[in-house]
Amino acid sequence: MILSLVGSNGRFDVSTLAVDFPIQPSHLAVLLQVAIPVLIILCTRRSSHAFAIASVFSFLGLVAAIALLLQQTRGGAVAGPETIGSLPLGPGFAVPLHLQVDRLSVLVAVAVGLVSWAVQLFTRWYLYSDPRYRQFAAGVGLFTAAMQLVVLSGDVLLILVGWELMGWCSYLLIGHESERKKARRASYKAFMVTRVADTPLVIGLAILSLGAHSTGIGDIVRHWSAVADTSGGALTAALLCLICAVAGKSAQVPFQDWLPDAMEGPTPASALIHAATMVAAGTVVLGKLITLLELSDTARVVLAIIASVSMVGAGILAFCQHDLKRLLAWSTVSQVGLMLLGLAVVATDGSADLGIAHLLSHAMFKALLFLMIGWVSVLVSGTTVERMSGALSKHPEARRMVGIGLLALAAVPPLAGFASKDLIIDEAARRGIDGDFTARIAFAALACVVLLTAAYTMRMWLILIHRTGAQRVQVREWVDDSYDVQDVGIVEMLTDLPQVDIHGRQTDQTGPIEQPLDDDEPPLSDQQPGGERDSASNCSRCCPSSAACWSSRRCSTSTGSTPTSG
Repeated sequence: MILSLVGSNGRFDVSTLAVDFPIQPSHLAVLLQVAIPVLIILCTRRSSHAFAIASVFSFLGLVAAIALLLQQTRGGAVAGPETIGSLPLGPGFAVPLHLQVDRLSVLVAVAVGLVSWAVQLFTRWYLYSDPRYRQFAAGVGLFTAAMQLVVLSGDVLLILVGWELMGWCSYLLIGHESERKKARRASYKAFMVTRVADTPLVIGLAILSLGAHSTGIGDIVRHWSAVADTSGGALTAALLCLICAVAGKSAQVPFQDWLPDAMEGPTPASALIHAATMVAAGTVVLGKLITLLELSDTARVVLAIIASVSMVGAGILAFCQHDLKRLLAWSTVSQVGLMLLGLAVVATDGSADLGIAHLLSHAMFKALLFLMIGWVSVLVSGTTVERMSGALSKHPEARRMVGIGLLALAAVPPLAGFASKDLIIDEAARRGIDGDFTARIAFAALACVVLLTAAYTMRMWLILIHRTGAQRVQVREWVDDSYDVQDVGIVEMLTDLPQVDIHGRQTDQTGPIEQPLDDDEPPLSDQQPGGERDSASNCSRCCPSSAACWSSRRCSTSTGSTPTSG
């Protein structure tokens, strides 16, 4: 009935799902996530209330993203919804501060909302006894809002705001357990490395904006596409600055080392950062400027080289890891390199479909793997190989989920990981045959990383379902010992069997076993129940001058005189 009334007034179109309101679903996808930290900090003091706010508003943010997707598919979405209006910086420079809704951004917004909601639900169980759960839930909400702003932004200034806000939130989430030195060090490292890499981002965005006299992404793309022949050097310099910033945020060479160290943070933070937010933000930003990237061969070659080296090197390091969370971290570095290769090997239609498609599939299976490994790590109290060996043998539900995630990571058909990776390989092969140098670099790296990914995923699976060699030998010894049964009489057991200590370990003594005594207690052989030495022992427990008391009493006994007072 409400829908019919709204529809009759022209405020809602049932066929296209378009709404004629100042607040659009694109606004709600960001604002509902912002409301989480605000309400938690201002209105709650208990973890249960914070969880209620985080779960409800995170779910509503996901619903808003899904509504935006439905609007986009039916043609009712507003392409450039306004936010707070343009900044008045003069007639020669425009700062529109509007959002941008297209077919790729709405898909990424749904993936970010889904992963964020799952992380909020998992966090309540994972940090149930943590007194700082409220702060963590608020940080997750703000982190998600920053990523949604980057995804849906149509202005480079808004992208910069969301980009920097994600870096600050990552510092808080990674360093959540600030009482641990390793967690503090990892948070400092992540913050400083990404800050250093963000400096070229400001320079690159400034070059693009000043040249176009606008911060709007549409204006920037139109201007630089028109002057690419005459101002190609400036365009290449700006894109190289952006690629440097993307390498820092996505943990690519030479900024790759901060992401594995970030595993010192709680597992929900790892799932959020690795799956669909911070490390994928660079792919989203370059995807918005894919038209300009196609115009600069130099920028594409540099991006392909960085992504290829990161992809292969991270795959090798993932295979050698002793900690399974760090294995997944290096896997993320490798898979993000694959996304960036999908952008360097621009599709025939000039879109960012290849990189965004792998971003979406990676968000799903990597979030699944991190959350399941986090669940198992709580049961076995660690994520090292020794702790995780055979951990899935007693948990069939987790075994199925982890198996699906690893199969998708290894690109086994018909899972999503196979489809997204195969599209990039196919495009690189076709363009390489046509003589594209960037595509040939990408194809050579892809051929290596496919084998490496299969290798480290199989190693991880074998660790999780099989016990180590030492554990199997120990179990075999226990089984052999359990069959060695003899009939022993009680007299033989007391007289012939070797003596053992209080811990059941065999001793080499043949005499009586001495019991450990306190330093201030006399020997057990000298004590007689009810006698003077027994009373002296009692005196030694309560009298500060026990030594003097005992010696005077012994002298009086031997001489027959009355002891003098000490």
